[in-house]
Amino acid sequence: MRYAIFTILLFSIISIGCRDNNQIKIKFQLNKTTLGQLKGKYIYLVNQDTGIMVDSLVVYQEENHFTIPIDTNKFSEIFKIVMNDTGFINGNRIPFKRPLGYFNPYKTNVVYSTFYIEPKMNKLYLFNGIKETPNGKIFLPNDFINNKNIRNPISKQNDILHKEISLSYIDTNSDLRVKTISNNISTIKKYPYSILLLKQVFYYKNNFRINDLKSQLSYFDNDIKKTSL
Repeated sequence: MRYAIFTILLFSIISIGCRDNNQIKIKFQLNKTTLGQLKGKYIYLVNQDTGIMVDSLVVYQEENHFTIPIDTNKFSEIFKIVMNDTGFINGNRIPFKRPLGYFNPYKTNVVYSTFYIEPKMNKLYLFNGIKETPNGKIFLPNDFINNKNIRNPISKQNDILHKEISLSYIDTNSDLRVKTISNNISTIKKYPYSILLLKQVFYYKNNFRINDLKSQLSYFDNDIKKTSL
């Protein structure tokens, strides 16, 4: 899910991916500004697909981590980290869970709040206090301005998301159907491990003939074919 710059109030640095026996530790490190805002408060790891809170912790230091069991079926789901916040509706203050945001490594003027969890993930850099000019250009906080690591790919699954790679869909009786399916297969061959591309085939399955569906699905990795999706 993409979030506009002005909606992001709170940022941190997240490192995901340490594997310990049958668990995955979702590590994150808060910068000093964020630590000052969150110290002594709860933050939560939430499954975006189900809305279920997977883990929670109280922030006391810069380095923290969430822990979840390894479940290959869950690798096809997306997650977010949220904080308690309040807002106003019709003049009344109401509580809600605000997602923490991070910059797309390839487009640092675009903010995301959701991500796939998988082993061996690089850090996600999130931070507070961005500056935005009238033309939409943003400036990184002083503690990250010289940190080139914020542009590192996060993981294979998240890379497809952040590069905005997508398949095409067209009416099943269109003259362009064969070309469209051929182009999709070329994309799947390049990223046969992609959960996101598999989700796209699923969401738009009614736009394909049965044989076209079978053809596209056949090019995904066996590991992807074993997921719940």
